Amino acid sequence: MQVHSEPVEVLDGLLEWGVKRSLYEYVSTMSGEIVTTGPAVIAPNLHFNFPLVEQRRTDGAGGGITLKFAGGIRFRAHQGLMEIAFDDPWVEMDSVGYRLSAVYGGFSERSVLADLAHVEPELRDRESRWDGVPTQLARTGAILFDFRYAQGHELDPVSYYYVD
Repeated sequence: MQVHSEPVEVLDGLLEWGVKRSLYEYVSTMSGEIVTTGPAVIAPNLHFNFPLVEQRRTDGAGGGITLKFAGGIRFRAHQGLMEIAFDDPWVEMDSVGYRLSAVYGGFSERSVLADLAHVEPELRDRESRWDGVPTQLARTGAILFDFRYAQGHELDPVSYYYVD
């Protein structure tokens, strides 16, 4: 396991996600490599932590918010023949739904990785927190996993928060 860090201006917020525990275990048993990039880190509970770098409220009917997190993950095994990588996850919440998007697979465009259950946040002072949100692989997210998992496959729950 390697952890790389680069300086980045962070806000008071965090995305914590294990992605898929069985994938983590598989790569580990295959003597693979699990690497974080940028300011993302692997926490002691084996979840990946991404710091918040921007929050943007969207106006219009229904409103919404986009929480932009920084950093990336690389799962590599079989001498690089298997690589699952994504960067800079965002949580997008609006009238369309809740989703987790990222840039992945060597592409420059952002794609929806997972659909998140609509869960109301726990509010504390100026903090909005979502803990253990059920997460399912989106249709476009199946590409990241080279279709090893199908659309709707349950991924690890995600937790995130931000402070206004």
